[in-house]
Amino acid sequence: AAPPQKRFGADNVFLRQQISGRSLCHFEVTCETQQDPRVASSASVTKKTRSRNTKHLRSENNTVLTYRLNKGKQNIPVTEWTPDKAKKHIVDLLRRKRAAEAQQFFESLPTLGVEHDLGLYSFIIRGCLDRCYDDIAAQLRSQMMAFAKPSVEFYNSVLTSYIRRREYGTAIEWWESCMLPAAAAGSIIPDLYSYSSIIKAFIRFGDLDRALQVRQQMRDAGFSDNVFTFTSFISAFARKGAFDEIEKLRREAEGGRVQLDAAYYNALIDAYCRGDMWKLSKALDIKHLMLKRGGACRPDVATYCSLMGSYLTRNDLDQVNALRREMQQNGIQETDATYNMRMKWLIGQKRYEDALAVKDEMMAAGVEPSVVTYSTVVKALGRVGRTDEFAAVQQQLVSRRVRLNHQFFNTMIDGYVRNKQLVMAAAVKDCMVSLGLRPDVITYTLLLEAYIANHMIDNALQVRDEMREARVYSNRYVEQSLGRLKKEVYGKYIEHNPFFGQHDPHEFLPF
Repeated sequence: AAPPQKRFGADNVFLRQQISGRSLCHFEVTCETQQDPRVASSASVTKKTRSRNTKHLRSENNTVLTYRLNKGKQNIPVTEWTPDKAKKHIVDLLRRKRAAEAQQFFESLPTLGVEHDLGLYSFIIRGCLDRCYDDIAAQLRSQMMAFAKPSVEFYNSVLTSYIRRREYGTAIEWWESCMLPAAAAGSIIPDLYSYSSIIKAFIRFGDLDRALQVRQQMRDAGFSDNVFTFTSFISAFARKGAFDEIEKLRREAEGGRVQLDAAYYNALIDAYCRGDMWKLSKALDIKHLMLKRGGACRPDVATYCSLMGSYLTRNDLDQVNALRREMQQNGIQETDATYNMRMKWLIGQKRYEDALAVKDEMMAAGVEPSVVTYSTVVKALGRVGRTDEFAAVQQQLVSRRVRLNHQFFNTMIDGYVRNKQLVMAAAVKDCMVSLGLRPDVITYTLLLEAYIANHMIDNALQVRDEMREARVYSNRYVEQSLGRLKKEVYGKYIEHNPFFGQHDPHEFLPF
């Protein structure tokens, strides 16, 4: 006699199956077997459609399977699940912006024979953070903390995700509020990757002093500088024009056992390109050294972009064209980075229409525009007051499936602010939130400066409160803006009140 019908798992299990060349659907599976419920055998179910009642399929092991359509449910293939297959399916769901289904699938993995572990938790949390699903990542992180004690690799993955999203303030907050307390409690021991990542975050955030403090802590912990820390500090000192410090770092890096790569040499070239003609000649010498060494040190697009940018600042277009020809001779194809650099230079020259024409030239050459390209287009349109075309640019970006990021929206906000359209600027910030992007410190700084400049104090105070509620990491630009806001609100009162002449007003005023 046939065994009684058995439904496996706490919840229904759904699968994706292409039937007779039709589009992918979601199906509920029912097994009529006492064997492993993850393998459907001797099954007989019904697929319901409007025109047909049943649909039978034959699986790879010659087993007849029948499915019942269940729209709106999660999409899980009926297969012998392994952690690697589960990770691929999670990535597929996140890529299609179905984070809630990815979370449901992850939570159902134990019923499919895949037990949760720290590796799977770290994988899905990192995937959610990379795609800005911070709420789901926070929920999963809380579950993981209750499940087991996370390792330093997990903390590093979260830190790297924030840095990759260019949310350096959030990365610093994660370091100070989570990683350092965990290290003090003995739960984790920060490794070289931890220190090099947070050093990069501090430098990109503009806090070189804190980066140097972390570097000393790294050395006290027994770690030496690697190629990533050298590269980060060279870039930081280049922005300050501290070429003596760059020379010290170079002697230390090239005199030690550090394995150098193209990124290190590109940082040096970029630093020397910021100097005078004598330093530019040193940059050219480094390029020839890279060509001589080859391998991991071989020049790439970033190498030529730095050199082109230096010649563009000197308006030497002949040298720029010579470098473009040299790129072709060395087998290096131009990318969006070279076109974006030319667009930015034209914008700096106030040749906005020529900058917009570069995008058409780029597409004619078969180079796909990036989000930086569209951000540069928005910047040019904002300079000429054509803010009504921002929506069309955003639609092009979405239609080409280019991922929106903070840089694009912040450039839109800057364009609206320059044209005194503060209502539209605030609407862009709300659009970011609706798309799952957390406004960063640049977003709030642009709005705060605009409201203060236009004496819209209530709006400025609201932006300040939103920053504090969102726990956006402040920087010196925000502090300067808040200082101007204090002066705008309480300046006249403090000036005419002798009591505040002898006391610190910060003790009494609500800032």
